[in-house]
Amino acid sequence: MIDIGSRLELLVDLALIDRHTAGCRHVLHHPTPRELVEGIGDDEGRIYRYMTVFRDGDHFRMYYACPKITHEGGEKRRWPERICLATSRDGLRWERADLDLFPVPELKVNPVVWIEDGRERFGVGGFSPFRDNNPACPPEERYKAIAEAGPAGKAALGRNGLFALASPDGIHWHNLSRELVMTGGPGLGAFDSQNLAFWDSVRGEYRLYRREVFREGPHLAFRDVLTATSPDFLRWSEPQRLRYPGALPEQLYTNNIQPYPRAPHLFVGFPVRYVMRPWSDAMAALPERERREQLIRESGAEPNADDPTGAGGVRIGTSLTDVLFMASRDGLNFHRAPTAFLRPGLRMKDNWFYPDNYPAWGMLATPSAIEGAPEELSFYVSEGGRRPVPNQCRRYTLRMDGFASLQADAFGGEAVTHPLRFRGRQLFVNFSASAAGSVRVELLDAAGWPLPGFVSELLGDDLERPVRWENGADLSALEGEPVRLRWQLHEADLFAFRFGNG
Repeated sequence: MIDIGSRLELLVDLALIDRHTAGCRHVLHHPTPRELVEGIGDDEGRIYRYMTVFRDGDHFRMYYACPKITHEGGEKRRWPERICLATSRDGLRWERADLDLFPVPELKVNPVVWIEDGRERFGVGGFSPFRDNNPACPPEERYKAIAEAGPAGKAALGRNGLFALASPDGIHWHNLSRELVMTGGPGLGAFDSQNLAFWDSVRGEYRLYRREVFREGPHLAFRDVLTATSPDFLRWSEPQRLRYPGALPEQLYTNNIQPYPRAPHLFVGFPVRYVMRPWSDAMAALPERERREQLIRESGAEPNADDPTGAGGVRIGTSLTDVLFMASRDGLNFHRAPTAFLRPGLRMKDNWFYPDNYPAWGMLATPSAIEGAPEELSFYVSEGGRRPVPNQCRRYTLRMDGFASLQADAFGGEAVTHPLRFRGRQLFVNFSASAAGSVRVELLDAAGWPLPGFVSELLGDDLERPVRWENGADLSALEGEPVRLRWQLHEADLFAFRFGNG
């Protein structure tokens, strides 16, 4: 028996499905590329691949890092890494905050909110902020972040790890402690990624996801993710390595895990998959061969097949990155889709390099470009990680709740849920069918026998279609009783459903 109450249930996994026919498949959907983000980066050097976006009241925030290197007149210059802020009303047009909190002479507009100095300010690497909705959170800590100790912090402390930071407004930041809240683990090179943490409102605790690199043999470093919990954002449990039942071993450079805003009991993640390949004729046929060979030579190697692990110098020119999708109902065990959520794609410039395709942490509900259509999900993904000039960020969109679905073609397919206990008078369905397709839903008792009159056919395409039953009744008499849902799909997708009163 699974008690789902009135919460929204997405078909990101098959946890609610007891059985399904061969004609009913579980499929991953993919975001659509949109416009390049304008308004940031024109005079800031290379925009780093670690970004964060979230809604804050009536506007959106984007935090991003301007890292250590710029190229001016063909000359490479190094700057202290700095954290910057941009805002938007619609998620489409962004504007840098003009703050001037820290002097940065080369910037026309100064959006910097944080720079590590190793004396009073610690933690800058992969700076990942969020708005803390913990009811017990004091106002002066309404915004929180974790960040890796940067060069100044490492020099001051003599070791690496994560700092905890807080802010009353998301602009003026301070360290919650001068001590690291988490230090090195069992591997090497830990923390050099976008480590992140957030308030888990369903379980009433803070949850942290951090990078770790484990040694696998004499030459191969294996990249993965650890998680920990905390009651106060300062004291963290012993980290555990994530579990991916049934998934192939993959190298995960980042994790981008977050509670899904419309269903916070579900965690969704968009990890960057790191793929090491040796030099080959197939590699040489990828876009921009000359730049690839130049990167290999700059790292002290030569483009050849003598480095079969992809490690060492060849790594810079031959390693590739894309984005996966995974989901969890407990924060530790993740269903990971067996195919990429976002492929490198058909871009033939500044593409098919490491580090390309790094998504921002977070997603936004934004207006659709189609007049009258409902809101859609927007994701922000960096491009051109190996460009000699400022790289870029592109917006991608996806149907609301549309990460994965149960899908059938014109021959049809069927799925039946485990017994469910619900609250509410109605059933609402997120589905999409063709002109010739349909979704038929039927209520069964716990043993699998049909409940008379509780059957309905759905046509069209909707994010939240209320089901009208054949007998005209509502579900009040069945509230709290165990029932199953039988879904019969014909040329249709079922994305999500929920019970409720409206």
